[in-house]
Amino acid sequence: MRFNIAKDELIEVLNSVSKGMSSRSTLPILSGILVSAEDSSVTFQTTDLEISIRHSVVADVADPGRTVVPGKLFIDIAKSMPDAAVTVATDGDQVIISCLDSAFTLSTLNPVDFPYFPQVETSMKVVLPPKRLADAVRKVGKAVSRDESRAILTGILFALKDPGGAFVDQHFRQHCAALDHAALRRQIALQDGNAAVGALGVL
Repeated sequence: MRFNIAKDELIEVLNSVSKGMSSRSTLPILSGILVSAEDSSVTFQTTDLEISIRHSVVADVADPGRTVVPGKLFIDIAKSMPDAAVTVATDGDQVIISCLDSAFTLSTLNPVDFPYFPQVETSMKVVLPPKRLADAVRKVGKAVSRDESRAILTGILFALKDPGGAFVDQHFRQHCAALDHAALRRQIALQDGNAAVGALGVL
């Protein structure tokens, strides 16, 4: 495998997928990043068996292939590189990351051992503008609990109403709610972009 990619693009994609890497697992493969190069794109993938992240970018692929690179070292090396095109190439069970006069060699892991990316079959697909979704998550995220002993309260409830309505029409509504049981026990609901805060009774 061999490909060239701009440093800024490499760092951006590595920062994105790093959120899915495991730092506490006894399985070394989960602390790595699966790198797959084919045609004119490179796909980076991570998982901790609970969260899986996959991000593809356009790159100059000279030789297709797959490998698993130690995640933290890969990120640290990419950040230390000069502002130029970065070359990533495999040589047996090693990967060489080079840029101008800088070059680093890392041992790789077998991509065959990397967990498959989960396949989710959906009965309905909803397309949301990224800014609107980000605004909704940011507003309700303040009420998400940090108490991992009750995992359900660390998430954000996302419910859709009137699924038959088109997004461009005023009939489409979304409702996001997050509960913080340990703190304020409050609910923040978003409907048509307007936030409404209401106090909840003791659960």
